[in-house]
Amino acid sequence: MSGYLKTFIDHLQINNDLTNRDLYMIVQGSDSDQTLAINSVYGTMNRVAIRFNMNFIGIGQTTEQINQLHNKMIGSAPSIPATPSEPTVPTTPTNPTTPSEPNTPSNPTTPSVPSTPSTPDSWTITDKKGVGTINYQPGYGVNVWNAPGGTFTGQRLQHNTSWKVFQMATNAEGKFFYSVGKDQWVDGQYFSFGVGNGMEELDGIVTIKYIPGYGVNLWKGPNATSGCYESRSLKDGSEWKTFGKQNGFYKIGENQWVQGDYVIYRDK
Repeated sequence: MSGYLKTFIDHLQINNDLTNRDLYMIVQGSDSDQTLAINSVYGTMNRVAIRFNMNFIGIGQTTEQINQLHNKMIGSAPSIPATPSEPTVPTTPTNPTTPSEPNTPSNPTTPSVPSTPSTPDSWTITDKKGVGTINYQPGYGVNVWNAPGGTFTGQRLQHNTSWKVFQMATNAEGKFFYSVGKDQWVDGQYFSFGVGNGMEELDGIVTIKYIPGYGVNLWKGPNATSGCYESRSLKDGSEWKTFGKQNGFYKIGENQWVQGDYVIYRDK
């Protein structure tokens, strides 16, 4: 996703119009394999859902995948016709209606702006001493929250500024926040630690959380550019040892990085 689109989403006015609404996308095109298209838009759609407290069900291409998305949403097997040879791409509704029996999405990813606050006992807080640097967009800042996944304080920390860190909060969904002061927490995906290359050393496990039957791209470095693509993917549900984190990417081997939006991290 471009930096401009990312910044636009982060600065939209939040209201309750879309809260708890379901969001899913059907990818269609002339190419029978839409994996690259799905990979490119998955993070963007998830970010929009998180920003507006929506339930991101997922992305589907084939009839089987669309049935799976529908089952997640209403809990019953739908009857969906086969994809026509020249489909019309549906437009995304501005205000989709809420289904009668919505289910909680099974695979949320790490958000840039946390959604509805979690209950206090859902977060595990540990001591984390060090100095971190905000890694966001030049000229912009990241939100400061009064608690992990809590309420926006109105304060933002500017890109490329450094802050002392006191604690780290994690939950079962793989989300994490850093404490930079009393009642001041920052989304961990925008923090870089360490010296030199800015990588935070880790000793843990990442589980790929994507779409059943699909995989996420493996990169040669901690950024998603065409020159860094490793030309292979990691399957949904597979687990990998990780040695560090930088720029929102987890290092799982020499010149092997996976994007943090598609994994759940846990300590060994």
